[in-house]
Amino acid sequence: SYGAFAAGSDGTVYSVDADLGTLFWERRLEDSSSHPENAACEGVPAPSNVITPAPGRIRPPLDDDDEGPDPTHGNRPLRALSAGGRLYEIHPSTGNDTFPPQDFLPAQAGPARLTLSGRFLYAAAPSCGSSPGRVWSIDTRTVPPTIASYEPGKRSGIAAGFDGVLYALGPDSVVALTPGSLQKKDYYQPGEGKLGSGTPVVFAWEHREWVGVFTEDSRILVLDSR
Repeated sequence: SYGAFAAGSDGTVYSVDADLGTLFWERRLEDSSSHPENAACEGVPAPSNVITPAPGRIRPPLDDDDEGPDPTHGNRPLRALSAGGRLYEIHPSTGNDTFPPQDFLPAQAGPARLTLSGRFLYAAAPSCGSSPGRVWSIDTRTVPPTIASYEPGKRSGIAAGFDGVLYALGPDSVVALTPGSLQKKDYYQPGEGKLGSGTPVVFAWEHREWVGVFTEDSRILVLDSR
């Protein structure tokens, strides 16, 4: 049996036996109860605020003298984002912290979707109330963690290219952002029609990388990432 993971809008993370459907463990993220207003946003679908583990060590030791045991035992921990904007790294088998929680997003950021690409973890939050749509990145391998942000506008769907470049949707353009630092690298603005909602899709075809986005008139716009 292996575990499947999910996070509820109230800040509770669940680990479930994917074969039998029984509960392995559940855990309420500590700071979620103090920010109930961020658990949902009217008209915005609930995002995926949990990243499931994958093989591989999560990070090197904090310093050269750190020879203590690896709390993840060589496995990538579960990543979960609380309603208060804190990033948790959780052991997938026990539900315990593998590292102390880290401040990542402002408490008023609203619900955010997590995306992992290389050494960077990204969070994309749509426009919600007084908070504009914004994308954040965090590099947890630096001490203290390096955080950057970019405000593409009301839309916040993001996708990572095979080279780590991040693609985000602004109000009227597709924006390419540098990995981690989220500096605007390039953009494309359609000459006709407007971009629709949704997340960009990155795919390979004919040995090249392409980015697909929807338009409001139900067309698919395909861009050469080069």
